[in-house]
Amino acid sequence: MAEPRCLALAAALLLAACCGSGQDVDELAENRLLEESRASLAAGDVDRAVECAEALIERSTDSGRKQEALYLAGEAHYADADWVKAFRHYQTLLHDYPYSQFVPKIEEHVYAIGVEYLSRSPWPVFHDLFSGRERGAEVMREFASSYPNSSKADDALAALAAYRYERKEFEDAVVFYQQLARSYPESEWADLAAYRRAECWRLDTRGGGYEARTLLRAATEYRRYLSERPNGARVKDARAEIAWVDEQIALSELEIAHLYLQRDQETGARIHFANVALAYPGTKAADEARAEIAKHPLWDLSLNSLDTLKLGANESGDWMIDRFGTEKGYR
Repeated sequence: MAEPRCLALAAALLLAACCGSGQDVDELAENRLLEESRASLAAGDVDRAVECAEALIERSTDSGRKQEALYLAGEAHYADADWVKAFRHYQTLLHDYPYSQFVPKIEEHVYAIGVEYLSRSPWPVFHDLFSGRERGAEVMREFASSYPNSSKADDALAALAAYRYERKEFEDAVVFYQQLARSYPESEWADLAAYRRAECWRLDTRGGGYEARTLLRAATEYRRYLSERPNGARVKDARAEIAWVDEQIALSELEIAHLYLQRDQETGARIHFANVALAYPGTKAADEARAEIAKHPLWDLSLNSLDTLKLGANESGDWMIDRFGTEKGYR
């Protein structure tokens, strides 16, 4: 039936062109397309609604009519459970006409599409390659960006962050957990988000020896969690993680100190033993460092490199998360 309808539509447009000229003819033809798309959608004829709306999207230069055509096409595809095409039209509306009267009308459907995809199970072999969950992440990212004041904005970020966390994409997950904790501090997800913005840094490491900066970020964020949420649900876990992370950083410094000793480079050894004893006095590594220092009573512990065990202003907190988010196109 699609071809006869297209021919009928072309005939109608040709007739309109014969009966007038210029802008009036265009407006008349476009309004007829708009009216027919509305009526077809209301009657459940989604194919006809899409046909008229797409023709209008392609030919119209009028902003108002094009906005409604995008809305109608998206709604028709949504009614037909064609989530990909529906979201494509919704996304164009959100990007090209963010202040359109139709943007609030599609909010629930955009969110529902994200839920539809993200709620799917990974495929046994190909996992998320063909499951559609990656598309769901794109939809939820769009929703969170386009509807920051929505009651579901925090849910969208939580779902998106959880998806990245589940896939062990921790540098991506931490961006969304940070955004969630910072923008929605009263959300039911805020405590988890504040904790996981630290946990993601910790899980992104392969050990203290090669990941000192990442571990320092983790320690900073765990302490931030305790500071911001002293009554949080994960306080006990955060304290345990701080102890573990501090021990790993201290062990890393201890390994460096022993390496200097093996090379008979006393100055380097002294600096790193001092780092362990002064920066991480409560660790087991510090006990070993103090024992080594005791063998050299003339060592001057003021010679240390404690500044290297601190994050710079451009390495910590929101600045780091914002940089990652910008680089990855998430802001």
